[in-house]
Amino acid sequence: MAEESLRALLHSTEFLKTLLQTVIIQPAGSSEGIVQGSGAEDTRILAIVAHKSDPRSEEEGSNVHGDATQNIDIENAFPLTGDFSISVAQTKQKLPSHSSPLSSEKTTTGFILTIDPGYNLDPDIENEPMSFLTSDVKQLRHFLSDCRALVKVEDEDSEDITVQSKYEFQWLLPYTLDRRLPRFFGDIPEDLRMIKQPLHTRLSPAIAGLPGDDVADFRLIRDEWIRTNAREASRTGEYRLRLKLGTFNVNGKLPSQDLSGWVAGQIPASTSTATAIIPPLKNTSPISFLGEHLFSFIKPSLTSKLESSSSLTKDAIDHVDDLADHDPDLLVLGFQELDLSTEALVYSTGTAREDAWCQAVFAALGEKGDLYEKVKGLYLCTYLISKQLVGMLIVIIAKKTLLPCFSNVATSSAAAGIMGVLGNKGATAVRLTFTPPPSDSDKQQTSSGPSALTFVNSHLAAFDEMYDKRNLDFQDLSKRLRFETGLVALKKASRDGRAFTGFTEHPITHLPTYRFSPGLETDSLGYDTKRKPAWTDRILSMTGRNVRLRQLSYTGHTLITMSDHRPIAADFVLSVDMYDKDVHSETCRKLCRTAARMEGFSTRVVKLDTTSIDMGAISYNQMTTQTLSLQNTGKGPCAFRFVPLAPDSAAHPEWLRVEPMQAIVLPGEYAYITISSHVDNQVASKLNTSEKALETILILHTILGKDHFISVTAEYQYTCFANSLSRLTRLPGPISSLKSPDDLRSHNQPINAPREIMRLVNWMMSDYAHIDGLFTSPGEEVTTDTIRECLDTGDEFPFSQEHADPSVVVAFGETLLRLLDSITDSVVPFSLHPKCVQVASRDEAFEVSFANHG
Repeated sequence: MAEESLRALLHSTEFLKTLLQTVIIQPAGSSEGIVQGSGAEDTRILAIVAHKSDPRSEEEGSNVHGDATQNIDIENAFPLTGDFSISVAQTKQKLPSHSSPLSSEKTTTGFILTIDPGYNLDPDIENEPMSFLTSDVKQLRHFLSDCRALVKVEDEDSEDITVQSKYEFQWLLPYTLDRRLPRFFGDIPEDLRMIKQPLHTRLSPAIAGLPGDDVADFRLIRDEWIRTNAREASRTGEYRLRLKLGTFNVNGKLPSQDLSGWVAGQIPASTSTATAIIPPLKNTSPISFLGEHLFSFIKPSLTSKLESSSSLTKDAIDHVDDLADHDPDLLVLGFQELDLSTEALVYSTGTAREDAWCQAVFAALGEKGDLYEKVKGLYLCTYLISKQLVGMLIVIIAKKTLLPCFSNVATSSAAAGIMGVLGNKGATAVRLTFTPPPSDSDKQQTSSGPSALTFVNSHLAAFDEMYDKRNLDFQDLSKRLRFETGLVALKKASRDGRAFTGFTEHPITHLPTYRFSPGLETDSLGYDTKRKPAWTDRILSMTGRNVRLRQLSYTGHTLITMSDHRPIAADFVLSVDMYDKDVHSETCRKLCRTAARMEGFSTRVVKLDTTSIDMGAISYNQMTTQTLSLQNTGKGPCAFRFVPLAPDSAAHPEWLRVEPMQAIVLPGEYAYITISSHVDNQVASKLNTSEKALETILILHTILGKDHFISVTAEYQYTCFANSLSRLTRLPGPISSLKSPDDLRSHNQPINAPREIMRLVNWMMSDYAHIDGLFTSPGEEVTTDTIRECLDTGDEFPFSQEHADPSVVVAFGETLLRLLDSITDSVVPFSLHPKCVQVASRDEAFEVSFANHG
């Protein structure tokens, strides 16, 4: 039975020579070794396996050992080279009856084999000597004889065993891949900073004709393939966890107001209550430097409505309407500047302030407070978990019914304040795992797998001049905030990429949350006139591969006025996979074995349906797609990746997208590669100054195989979007009529203003100022696309100017904003921004413009 099972695991180029049944013992190499157990799971089969790539080649040998349970599995595979050695020592052990046909339950003479593998093909795995016990003398003789014969062959064939092993024993690598499985597919959370990077950017450097580390690349591609397919195979459903996150800089104050609007505020269930106070702000322009005049359009009477300011997408609204119960399952609240006393910077002042704020939070929940509890670690207390670092506090409160679903609670903190060590600045963090409760339909009560949740409350240096310090503090905190089993993934979205990369933030629609003042020098909204209003309080998120996070709201709460900050809150629905852990583990192993059958890493054979693709005409903001099919015509699995044509270049130009960039294809199966073009502002700004005819070569590299060259051509349609103002004034006519990018007016003969901007402005010169949503609501995409095409081609707008539908007017406003936003240089010089927001009339605007040009 064991011999047949082992043969089934071998490739066609390998054959079994000798098999020896043993029992593994510890410690290795000791004649007084202890048999690890008396069950069948402790039996190990040692086998000598030989390999011949073709009838004329010499045999290469390997020692393979695996467990002898019903589902036999290969645990190790070692090349029989001059570095390989076996020592044998006689002993007396009480051998279990299953270890050998010759053994019995009584003490008998046996032999301990200590195997020193020597050279290791896998540098990531350290091989230690292993010891096994057997009493099968006959098979032991055959085993040792075959070992000596194959090691002798290798000694005669190569003067440099290491070099020989490196190249001639590649057929052994598939048998060692499965040993890495527990490390990659266990319960330890993945580093989000790593998995957020596209897989093709993590592969080894390679170019056409010069592949990188194909074996290492195959393993990365294989791991991703296994993770994706194993989760899909084991997924049994989805569990939705409702979260409410909040942050509040309390400025050293104790709670003195009702917090219910912040803590227990309900999510608006329809668009009628989801009124945005200001249009969503772009990531590139937090306009805190503009001062109080920016918000002068908001009347003081509106302040009572600001509590419910929220921005919901249509999908989010539909989702919320489906939820009869809006109460969050988990509340995560972060506090800053909890204690501003001098002594608090030096030593802990206790939990009095933490207790006061937690009591205020539960009081704000009102009757619904009975639904929640806070559990500290694994012991029932008042709330789920909290972590305080001087002035920073993070509190997590969960519904009582879900408390058993949370486990592995861990906390961490790191200071970044005065001298880099005091706790007035820094971060506190909590990580915990959530295992969905069994569903009512789960009659078998399958073992569902957990998902890891991490929450971080950070307080970084203030003021514009501390921008670099904030970035450095973030980098430092992301290294120092550690839990017992890993590193907190803390990076968030940032324009310059120096910090916070990978996190996302919902569009801001609430007013700045800082700085408010109780004194006389305030504006009508309560902002301190000596400080610039700013959005200093933010909530960001990052998700892993198997969770979906949908943000429902992002609100400011201006009625809570006890601090110079205003609290903010965000509601989310976190959808986590419900999956069977046992099925997931077994599927991982099966897929790993499937991927390992690489036929000794021999040459891969793939077939492409075409090597020439014409994308046709590609236009601004329009998706154009072609599909390429690849078939694996070989006998074993193969992997491929796209590589650049030359060093320091990308695998494809910016105007193209390729998906997937890498994959595994099983024998006889197809992979369908999507090649698409989507021209955004960044791409258009370059293509507008290039020739219309586009062409490139894609190189598809087969792992441990050859390169395939794919020609891609396209014709770009020039657009007035994503040009400089000066270039638009030099267009001789509609931009689509240009034959080449240099077909422009001379530098000294430009027109006064871009005709495209003037066409939009002139069309909107009618009395459309009263149209609701003009310049604040998004226009319909079909209409904005039509308007843009007319600007590019010079065609008349197909809309009546006198009796225009309000949605068309909104679309014209949207098109104008998009056109101005796409211009590659500044429409209004940065130095004039403060002056521009202060002008109160058309005449003042002309004065600012004249002064600038004069």
